[in-house]
Amino acid sequence: MSVQHQSYLELRKDVGEEFARVMRCSAHTVYLALKKEKRGNLKDSSHKPKSKHPHYIDNEREQIIINYRKKTKLGKRRLRYFIFQKEGINIPESTIGKVIKRAGLERKRRKRVKRDRASPFYLMESLFPFQEMRADVKEILDKETLPKEVYSYLEGSDLPLFQWTVIDVVTRIRFIAFSYRKDWFCGKAFLQLVIWWIRSFGFYYPLGSYQIHHKKRAPRR
Repeated sequence: MSVQHQSYLELRKDVGEEFARVMRCSAHTVYLALKKEKRGNLKDSSHKPKSKHPHYIDNEREQIIINYRKKTKLGKRRLRYFIFQKEGINIPESTIGKVIKRAGLERKRRKRVKRDRASPFYLMESLFPFQEMRADVKEILDKETLPKEVYSYLEGSDLPLFQWTVIDVVTRIRFIAFSYRKDWFCGKAFLQLVIWWIRSFGFYYPLGSYQIHHKKRAPRR
């Protein structure tokens, strides 16, 4: 009888541990195959755990998490305490997070715009009020900060859509103006108006001593 037609039991009797070495497997694998042959099924048994995971959550609790998530929009940490107060059920924070992710209820994160935050260095102890100022201009219709209905109203109105701002470095006092255009003429007119207003209160510096630093803004998308 050839080796190919022998059963595992016959091979075990004939060659023993040598068969395992020839097949390049452990003896345990051979013995396990013999047990499967006795049962009449050589397929691997299920590897599914017989006991439930400590953080296993049933369908009822999972639905509670989903309902309160849709209703309150709370994160997993605050939602845990909210459910405990309302239902008296203590669900682990990690489990709540997994349920939210599985149900597709995660918050959509807005893409962050990289801004230039580099600021000039000031010797604050040697500065006088209104000696160093920072200027900034922005478009009000940036589609990011105000509600949609406000943008719709502004687009249909005759209001100016550009905001000019000058901030004093020492006192942090701000001067704000609005214009219909964003050009050199409007910027110069606004800065001259601010300087004349400051001089009217006795803060007089030579025109060349005013330092205006323009703050960079991210381009409109």
